[in-house]
Amino acid sequence: MVAQQLYTLSANLTNVFGPALGGILLSLGPDARSHEEIAFAFNALSFLPLLACLPFLPSHQPERSGLEQAAPFVRSLREGLSFVRHRSDLRTLLALLALVMLLGMPFQGLLPVFVNRHLSLEGGHGFYAALLSAVGLGAFVGSLLGIGLGEGRRPGLLLALTAAGLGGAVLLLVGSGVIHWASLAAFLAGACGNLTIGLDNALLQGGTPELMQGRVNAIANLSKGLQSFSVSAASYLMHWLTGVGHHANGYQLVQVPMAIALLIGVALLWPRLGSLAPPVAEA
Repeated sequence: MVAQQLYTLSANLTNVFGPALGGILLSLGPDARSHEEIAFAFNALSFLPLLACLPFLPSHQPERSGLEQAAPFVRSLREGLSFVRHRSDLRTLLALLALVMLLGMPFQGLLPVFVNRHLSLEGGHGFYAALLSAVGLGAFVGSLLGIGLGEGRRPGLLLALTAAGLGGAVLLLVGSGVIHWASLAAFLAGACGNLTIGLDNALLQGGTPELMQGRVNAIANLSKGLQSFSVSAASYLMHWLTGVGHHANGYQLVQVPMAIALLIGVALLWPRLGSLAPPVAEA
């Protein structure tokens, strides 16, 4: 669990400074408009140091035993699904992960809509960069908390609390009319969302035999892909609802039910999450 949280810690550290740098780059240029071309050019050039490091990466691959040889895709997928089907704890963790990715984490992809239609028509890229940095800072703090709290005796209860906290933070974000409250809500959502996903992944891997970890991780990644579909569907629905009437706020009409649905889903999974014990990987 500590290794999982350290990984997310290093990944989220850049999410604190990256959006702030992006906001600065967007404001550069000869006039007051937003200069996306400067930000995208800098982003493209930033990959050059990364590419320069590739030749120095270790190329040695550990030898695999006969049991660890790669299995055909269809058989591997069938074995993974069969394994998960017989493990109620893994099904619970995957269900919670799917709920969080489908109903909770899309808040980050919908922040541009929040800034333009709900928070203020002014501020533009400055507000957006501030909210993204708040989310990144929250995720960084969530990783730090995960290192200390991830190995507790009641990991399922912690999971339920953080997932519910994500839903509550999204509701607070929707009701925020000023950047200060919105930044606080984004910080809390980033912390709760990152802690939930990191702890869920750690429990999935820790409770799975090493030979099956790749298959279970692949199934979990399918759940993470729900976030992209949810953001796309929610964005289209917001656009459609806003066009129904001049006073309709499509963002609130979509984001509030999503957050409430997440809270209801956590409540339904609460008994099963409360019974989860710290993982002991099988031989």
